[in-house]
Amino acid sequence: MTAVGSPRHPEPYDRFEKQFPNVKVVRGVRFVESGAAVTAAGVTAGVDLSRRIIERFYGRDIVERIAPAPPANPEQTLNTPRI
Repeated sequence: MTAVGSPRHPEPYDRFEKQFPNVKVVRGVRFVESGAAVTAAGVTAGVDLSRRIIERFYGRDIVERIAPAPPANPEQTLNTPRI
């Protein structure tokens, strides 16, 4: 399992890593894809993740047609690490 960590608030993720050592926490990204599992760093990152899921199943053209608003930080969205 992979979880996303927010660089602005590292303390909860430090505790999470200690409590769940088998879960890899990825910091500094808005969302992570790990096979069928996806996780997001927060509410606005969830919007970016939703766009990515739509792209994954239906293609970028469909994303741009149904969700044309640009993501909060385009450089950290559709080019997200895959674990």
